[in-house]
Amino acid sequence: MHHLVRFLLLVSLTLLSGGARAIDVVVVLSERGPGYLEATEVMVAELGRAGLTVSDTDVRSANSVATALAQQTPRVIVTLGYESLRQVLEARPRVPVLAALIPRSGFERLLRDHASVRPAVAALYLDQPIGRQMDVIRLAFGAGHRVAVLLGPESSWQRSLLTASAGAQGFSLQLAEVGASQTVAHALADVLDGADVLLALPDTQVYNATTVGNVLMSSYRARVPVLAFSPAYVRAGATLSLHSTPVQVGQQVALMVRQHLQAGAVLTNQYPADFAITVNERVARSLDLDLNAAMLTEQLKRLARKP
Repeated sequence: MHHLVRFLLLVSLTLLSGGARAIDVVVVLSERGPGYLEATEVMVAELGRAGLTVSDTDVRSANSVATALAQQTPRVIVTLGYESLRQVLEARPRVPVLAALIPRSGFERLLRDHASVRPAVAALYLDQPIGRQMDVIRLAFGAGHRVAVLLGPESSWQRSLLTASAGAQGFSLQLAEVGASQTVAHALADVLDGADVLLALPDTQVYNATTVGNVLMSSYRARVPVLAFSPAYVRAGATLSLHSTPVQVGQQVALMVRQHLQAGAVLTNQYPADFAITVNERVARSLDLDLNAAMLTEQLKRLARKP
């Protein structure tokens, strides 16, 4: 982290001295939590090695995101998290924007809300592809399983993808919708009955600080393992998670920016190319499951490398 602090200090001193050249990339963070800072540090290092200048700000310390961007006139803006993208879009930027650490549903909602924004806006989604998640279920639990999924307003668009991918793997789906007429608790009770695994998808109406404890405890009591989308959920009691680390996200964002600025590639929406699996060994053992995170990750990466 001290490398990032030193680099940003040098940038700030150069700007104050009046001798700065134009900043190539401005990174706007939704907060300065460990994951955001780690991804930023990786981007600064990777882009610096490519000869690109990077500065950063966050939505809390900046007097105005619009003012911060106007003062630095970057060639590309990178946002980390939902709130930073929202504020950048409200500033009506004139340069391309690359959003990261944001679920696809949140990204698309913000684009709908800011449809008049003209510059190209692309995302490196926080979500993992549905097919990759189904691969994890097969590798971890075997074939022919009944996969439970809770869908909410932010994830219901994935119904057809889930159906197709589950069918390709020989799984059967048990879906329930969470909404005005059905609470998370009632929907969960419906899908857990007879399920072999619960697949959790990013959806703040389904999985949030109020509901996640009950979801994980109810699944555990029903002896249904949970495949989550964040290692934080594994620490809270999910059996395992498939996710991309901040380092992996930072590396992929840096590659996308380099390809855009130095090779003229158009910024396009992408899913994470690299990923990791985390296992809660205590929960797995109590469910009589023998799961090895390193082995599962390597098996999944071999599948991903197949043509």
